[in-house]
Order: sequence, then structure tokens, then C-alpha cells
Amino acid sequence: MKNIFYLILLSILIMSCGSNVEPPSTTVTESEPEVVATKNVLTQEEIDSFYDEITIGTELSNYTQRFWYKKDVYVYLYDRDDSVYVNEFNKIVGELNDLIERINIVVTDNRYESNLCISITDGETFIQRTNIKKPQSKKVVNRSLGTVFSKLDKVTNEILYSKTFVRKTGKKDVDFCTLREELTQSLGFYQDTYSCTNSIFSQFKTEEVLEYTELDKAIIKKHYSN
Repeated sequence: MKNIFYLILLSILIMSCGSNVEPPSTTVTESEPEVVATKNVLTQEEIDSFYDEITIGTELSNYTQRFWYKKDVYVYLYDRDDSVYVNEFNKIVGELNDLIERINIVVTDNRYESNLCISITDGETFIQRTNIKKPQSKKVVNRSLGTVFSKLDKVTNEILYSKTFVRKTGKKDVDFCTLREELTQSLGFYQDTYSCTNSIFSQFKTEEVLEYTELDKAIIKKHYSN
């Protein structure tokens, strides 16, 4: 009788334990997030709005028009002592040529045939090299990581010549970001954006931007499309 009692008690315990066993969970926990691939498709409205924001007028003027290079751009790079910087410069030029249809961007060794000169240096060297005289222009150079001074034809909307400054800090990601931004802005993308923090044109970058976003590419293509 005692044995029968133990057998009944053991059966109850086994049934009780079995009733608490749950099937394997299919719920994705926070430590194992589900990855969902999404494709960000830009709308024409987004492109047009960003294009207007970046290309109408300039930062340092009250112009209300757009400007382009209408002839091939011959770029002269003053500072070529560091091959890492030269390679990055050539990479950016290559990317711009892939995006732009109407004109070519040509790297030249002849400063006198250039219509865009770039300096990767300190502020004082740039001021002396480009013969900047205006106190306000000097102030802009001394307080910035980079800037562009362009000669513009306000009748034809043509960019005739640009002098572009990139401050060399020695921090390559910072300098490469500035180089990409200022070289691109020299082509008529004179305004900054305060909304798209990952854009090369952003005034408030959360980190150094070393590649064009799809939106950046779209407005570069639009500005120089046939």
C-alpha cells in the first residue's frame, strides 16, 4: 500500500512538471533584433527640395540664383607633399566625374590654366598664396575648416574661377571630410543644410562624412545634367 502511494505521488509530480514545459519561443528578444532590409527610395520632391536648399545663392552673399561651371574645370592642387591626401583628392575628383555629365573635371599641373585652385594648408599660407586683402575674408579663413571664394558672373550664372581652402589639421578623417565638402561646394553647391546630418553639405555633421549620400549624388547629377 505504501509503494502504491509513492507511485501515485511520483506520477502527480511528473505530470505537474510536464505541465510547465513551454515550447521554444519564436519571439525575437532585444538582444537578438530582427534585421529587416529596407530600400530608401528618394522621391523627386525630396531631391528638388534639397537641390533648392543647397544651390540657390551662397553662404556669404544675398544672391538668389544658381551658379555653374559651364566649361571644363581644371583643378590645380597646391599641396602635393602628402600622397595620402593626393590620393583622396584624386578619388573625389573621380567620383564627381562619374556623377557629372555636362563638363569634365581635369587635374592639371599648370596653375595658370586652372579655374579652380585648392590649398590644403594653414590659414595664413592660403591668405598669402591667394592674395586675400579684405579683413572680412581673412576672418572667414581664420575661423573655418574650409571655405570657397569664387568669381561669379551674375548675368550668365557662370562660375569663372574658384579659390578653395581646406585647413590641414593632421586628422585625416576631418581633413578628408572638409576636402570633399569644399571641392564639391566649389562647383556651385554653396549652401549648407541644417537638416541632413549625414550629408556632405551638412552644417551639423554628427561624424566625419567621407562618402556622398544618395541625396548628395542626386543633386550633383541634377545640377550638371544635360
